[in-house]
Amino acid sequence: MLAGVAAPHWRAEAETRLASLASAVPSRPAPEVTRPVAAPAWPAAVQSPRRALALHGLARRSGLEVLLVREQVDAATHLQLVMHGTAAYPALRQFVERALAADPALVLDRLRLHRGETDAAQVNFELQWTLLHSPPAQASTGRIEPAR
Repeated sequence: MLAGVAAPHWRAEAETRLASLASAVPSRPAPEVTRPVAAPAWPAAVQSPRRALALHGLARRSGLEVLLVREQVDAATHLQLVMHGTAAYPALRQFVERALAADPALVLDRLRLHRGETDAAQVNFELQWTLLHSPPAQASTGRIEPAR
């Protein structure tokens, strides 16, 4: 019986308290709805050999002596290059910086350095690069599909 008499009073108190709390909270504008940004389109797969040559040319112009280049191709997604050689450390740093800035679809996967002598001017390096690309277009099968 007491609950039946006190309930309206408690309810009124709760509503008053809720209203005072709601007015105390500063109102914020609703957050803007942002649309997802589309990922950049990777270069076409047919451009990967040209991009690999450009990377090798940049290495030579940067003062690196590239002794060996190995390629591994995954036609669907990427071309992987491993470069071995020697260079002065500052030239190597500058090359890596320029290469990554020049090609947004280029990834440096691994960098290994070895200096034979502590006072040697040159370092031996191994750079593993991945050149990302769009999958090649599907080739036509040459079959003619019947009309329906």
